[in-house]
Amino acid sequence: MTALRILSFLILVSFFARDALAQTGGGPTSIQGVVRVLNNFAGFLFVLLIGLAVIFFLLAGYKYLFFSGRADKVQEAHQMMLYGVVAVAVGVVARGVVFLVDQIVR
Repeated sequence: MTALRILSFLILVSFFARDALAQTGGGPTSIQGVVRVLNNFAGFLFVLLIGLAVIFFLLAGYKYLFFSGRADKVQEAHQMMLYGVVAVAVGVVARGVVFLVDQIVR
């Protein structure tokens, strides 16, 4: 199952990379081109991670509501909430790194 997840992620990233390179005319030829590709990737990553976080929050809320009497399910819900918070944090950091690089390059 983990191999399938990794493969699907790599396929998704390859589609993104193809589109990002097509927008830069086959590949970045300057620092600004590299920053543009990084900015496109960070935007993609941000949307993906926020979407995953929303899904994790909804599933965790469902588990909290309907399995409140079972300690193992409550622990799973707690872990899912934590994963959602981590997804949001990684998305924000990705956008912040690209912004920082963009400000340094300019």
